[in-house]
Amino acid sequence: MGSDINAQSLENVATIITNNPTLKDRFTLRTQHDKNHIFEGIIQPGEFFDVSVCNPPFHASLDEALKGSQRKLNNLAHSRGEQKATTQSPTLNFGGLGVELWCKGGEQLFLKKLIRESQVYSTQCRWFSSLVSKADNVKPAKKLIRKLGAVEIREIEMKQGNKVTRVLAWKFM
Repeated sequence: MGSDINAQSLENVATIITNNPTLKDRFTLRTQHDKNHIFEGIIQPGEFFDVSVCNPPFHASLDEALKGSQRKLNNLAHSRGEQKATTQSPTLNFGGLGVELWCKGGEQLFLKKLIRESQVYSTQCRWFSSLVSKADNVKPAKKLIRKLGAVEIREIEMKQGNKVTRVLAWKFM
C-alpha cells in the first residue's frame, strides 16, 4: 500500500504500478486527506503491515527549500570549476514538488508527528522507518522513540558522494 497527501504524487505512482505487471495486483493507494495526520485514516482496523517507509518533507518553508536548492546548485557549479550556479530560479530539490519538500515545522516536526502516531499504530505495523536528511534531527527523534517505548531502534547511514543521509527504523513489539 502507498499513501500520500498529494494527488499528483499518487497519480504518478499509479502510472508506475500500471506499467509494471509484477506490481499491478500487489499495491493499493490511499490519499491522506488530513495534513495533520500520517497513519490515521490510512491504516484501517484489522490491517497489519510489516514495514512503514517514509520520505518526509525536509524544509520548513518554500524559502528554505529554495535556499537549499541554490546551495546545491552552487556546490555543483563549484565542483565543475565555475564560480556560481548560472540559474536565477533553482529547481526545487532538483525536481521535488510542494508538500514533498516542505511543511510547517520542517523535517523535525514531521518526524515528531510520525513517531507519535507510530506508537498509536504499534500493534498494526512491525517496523516504522523514515529517511532523515538533517543529522541534527536524529538525536531528538531517537529520544522520542525511546520515550514512547520502542523495543528496538536502528540508524542506517547512507552516503553518496558528499551527501550523507540516514534511515531511522524502530519497532514497538
